Amino acid sequence: LKSSLSEQALEYYFKAELISKKTGNSKLLAQVFYNIGKAYNIKGEYMKALDYLRTALRSFTDADYKKALVETYAELGHTYYNLEHYDKALYYLEFGNQIARSLNYRYMLITYSKKLADVHARLGNYKEAYNNYLQYIEGRDQITLEERKLKTEELQTKYFVTVKQKEVDELKHSEQLSKIQIKNQKLIMLFIIFILLVSLILSIIFRIRYVQNQKLNVQLSIQTKEIETQQYEVE
Repeated sequence: LKSSLSEQALEYYFKAELISKKTGNSKLLAQVFYNIGKAYNIKGEYMKALDYLRTALRSFTDADYKKALVETYAELGHTYYNLEHYDKALYYLEFGNQIARSLNYRYMLITYSKKLADVHARLGNYKEAYNNYLQYIEGRDQITLEERKLKTEELQTKYFVTVKQKEVDELKHSEQLSKIQIKNQKLIMLFIIFILLVSLILSIIFRIRYVQNQKLNVQLSIQTKEIETQQYEVE
């Protein structure tokens, strides 16, 4: 939530508050109160922020919603820090930090380390401020490293999936080409068989005609001789 958008955000949060009250959803209403308090804190209206954040804190406590408690304690501590009530800020931050540790809520532990470092520095507890700041740097760098590692693994996975998909596509393309080649080979074979059959049929036809012509020639030759013989006898 950015400061420039906090006023617009409040309008939506107030509408969400009305809807939550009508539906009787206490958990959602507590979350809306937390968001309104955070928006007022960003706007610099700290007393209004405290009213909504305390209301949210009571609701989350009743519901035993520990993660929301961690975030609400942090925002309360931050609001008191903005009011320069550093002792109260320290109280809420330390309390919320204990819950965050019990949950191993790593992101919020980093947030708490930074806020506690700021508060201890204001109170003159420079050793505590330094130790918390070191914890903040260490936690931040560790999460950043893990996020980069995760991002690298995601990129590697995407790369391997892409390569595998490309191999599958190439295999499918190869199989399709193979099928086309087989189909073409079958067509060629059928064409050759057709040509051979036609050639065989034509050959048989020519052979039959040749035999028939031979017979006719023999008959003609015989008839010719008979005619010549008859003429000779007549003479």
